Amino acid sequence: MSIISKAAVLLLAGLAMAEPETPSHGVVAEYWESLPKGGISALADASKSRKPDAVSIRSRIDADSRGKDHYGVRYSALLVPPRSGEYTFYLAADDLAELWLSTDEGTENLTRICEVTSYMPRRHFVEGACSGKVQLKRNKKYYLVVHHVDAIADEHVALAWEGPGIKKGIIPKKHFLLTMDATTRKMWEDTAARESRSKALLQNLLEQEPEQLAVWLNSLSADDSKLLDEALLDAQNSYAAKGTAQFQRRMKPYVKAAAGIVASPASPVSHPVAKRLLYMEEAWLKSLSFKQLLKLGPHRLASTLGHIPNKAKPVSVTQSFNSSGQKWGNEFVSVGLYAIPGTAFTVKLPPELVSKGLQMKVGHHFPEKGRPLVCMPDNSRWFPLDT
Repeated sequence: MSIISKAAVLLLAGLAMAEPETPSHGVVAEYWESLPKGGISALADASKSRKPDAVSIRSRIDADSRGKDHYGVRYSALLVPPRSGEYTFYLAADDLAELWLSTDEGTENLTRICEVTSYMPRRHFVEGACSGKVQLKRNKKYYLVVHHVDAIADEHVALAWEGPGIKKGIIPKKHFLLTMDATTRKMWEDTAARESRSKALLQNLLEQEPEQLAVWLNSLSADDSKLLDEALLDAQNSYAAKGTAQFQRRMKPYVKAAAGIVASPASPVSHPVAKRLLYMEEAWLKSLSFKQLLKLGPHRLASTLGHIPNKAKPVSVTQSFNSSGQKWGNEFVSVGLYAIPGTAFTVKLPPELVSKGLQMKVGHHFPEKGRPLVCMPDNSRWFPLDT
């Protein structure tokens, strides 16, 4: 099957996608992106003035990092306790969260019973962020809402409880009944369709052979290209939030996909997905240690910049340092040396500075402002001056 026919089959599959079946249990999660500063009130204002940007159904309120910033989520469901008695609810979140519980299944009697006003470690359920004792009846439905807002960096939220015969822990899915109106359901269906489409596009992307990637990318519609670009960015942000080791491992398939793209002054990259792949490859390369980079060997971009001729003339510049060991580690001095690709240079240090932790940064200079993708990825690197 050709690359173009694969894309056509994928497009037809997307058009014929069946509506997702609504589960009976779970929690509705409504997402508002690009929130201004203002904490929980910013989420409240956004929920009154505009529709959510996405709606999903989660099995419970226990969310890891999305790799995004400045957003808010409203979780809602009907809580059904398994036994009558006193319950205590616990919240853990980064950055802010609050729990509202009604005395029945309606929204009119909602009362805030717990809140998190500053960062807490993940699943760190403590007395300072709990509801106190709440009397609930077996099998009665209680409308429950959790608001969660993230500003920057890592984020998470989790809701736990303990009660009669129940140890402290995350509230399981079986105790949440799903509830949403027709408008919210339609948004959930649209979100589910986009996510399914994004997943299919990502899978097809990773199946392409490097030499066929450009053909496949050019066969995508503008909408699919935009959707795939957003999915790639979300994937990168999500992996970055999980630490360096997982980031490097999970990014490898996309780095492999980027191997089919060679950006140079003669062939700048314009397709948004190709650009995204190059940015992802650049982020992956920058996460590697010096030793890991050496193991990779020359980057494919090296061939586009020319080879160092055997009779290359050396370039010399003398840089004076007026510093002391107390400043080393956070002091940078530019040598002001520029040379075209293929120019050889040698770094010589006086004996007293050898193996003192000095490093030199060497990299290319972007040739045109506003067109950085004529020579991607950025190959600027720090090299230890230890010999």
